[in-house]
Amino acid sequence: MKSLAKIVSVLIFVSFLWIVYSADIGQPSILSQVWHNIPNGDKYGHAVLFGTLTLAANILTEFRMLPVGPIRLLLGSLIVVAIATAEELSQIFFPKRTVDAVDLLAGMIGIVLVSIISLWWRRKKIKG
Repeated sequence: MKSLAKIVSVLIFVSFLWIVYSADIGQPSILSQVWHNIPNGDKYGHAVLFGTLTLAANILTEFRMLPVGPIRLLLGSLIVVAIATAEELSQIFFPKRTVDAVDLLAGMIGIVLVSIISLWWRRKKIKG
């Protein structure tokens, strides 16, 4: 089961890269078409996409914690925060994309919500 979760997590990362690449070249994906038919669907899409990516990252890093000042945060979640920020800011270089702080905020909300779930899952695994 553990290796299946890691394989699925890698597939999620590859899918994410494909979605971003498609958006960068102006090629609509099936997901983007679905989200654009829902009011504020783009924002929900960012939350779901980055939330899913966060779960995948936390599984791949085996829910490792990293000390950041006085607190400890999930390494996978921190990696996705960096990816989400870089991805949103990189849109300035693509004429068919638009940098949007609300998109970034929506992604961060997905990251935080899934990080909370990941922490619960981590505690459950430790208690065993």
